[in-house]
Amino acid sequence: MRYYLWIWAFLPIACASAASPSLEPTGSGTDSTSEGGVDAPPGQAESHPAGSADAGAPSEAALPCHSGGVACGGRCVNTSADPQNCGQCGNVCEAGLCMGGICAAPCDGGGCTTTGTATLDISNAYIDNVSDLVIQGNTARWTVLAGDPPGQHGGNNEPTTINGTNWFPQFACANPCDSSNTTPVPPLAQREQTVILGDWGNGRGGGGTVTIKQQPTAPDYVLKIEFSDPPGGASHYHAKVTYSTQ
Repeated sequence: MRYYLWIWAFLPIACASAASPSLEPTGSGTDSTSEGGVDAPPGQAESHPAGSADAGAPSEAALPCHSGGVACGGRCVNTSADPQNCGQCGNVCEAGLCMGGICAAPCDGGGCTTTGTATLDISNAYIDNVSDLVIQGNTARWTVLAGDPPGQHGGNNEPTTINGTNWFPQFACANPCDSSNTTPVPPLAQREQTVILGDWGNGRGGGGTVTIKQQPTAPDYVLKIEFSDPPGGASHYHAKVTYSTQ
């Protein structure tokens, strides 16, 4: 009888011990509030609280830039004039000159001076009706508005001569039509200016005009020189213009 009383005395203690949870941590010992955020389930990236070191800087796509600016390397730049990001992010101009998004050499096309100006000497342009010589950045192209393309009237193939260099413009469209190739010229400054038309003339001895049709203004800074020849054939024109290069 005394033997059974001892068993009943110890039974509640044994049951209580078995039902109590362990005080020792299980698993790896990492708690859910460890520094760096909440542990993610396998196969998912960890989440980090805002402001933590891994939150990262805002993406370039989200970087606000004013009109015309482009986000490059965490800052807004003008890819039309930035020699470190010329035309696109990371395109570096070796000569340090970016004109209209194109890397330019300081004296491409000749005619540069040490005073920051250049003379464009058009010594030969065979014009039928109306064509514009368009200068943008450090290149020139023809735009035919009426008549045959420059140099091609009557089946001819004459060059346009600029600063002593012969250029044979090519065309593959109906008027109005831009030449499909360009020629290098001294870089036109990326700012507003008044371009000066100097001496000009043609082989007719009268009739025909050369005028500054468009002065360079923001945002494109394009210079247009119009050659207009009266009906009844074509004429050889010459003209000089002076503009700022910086």
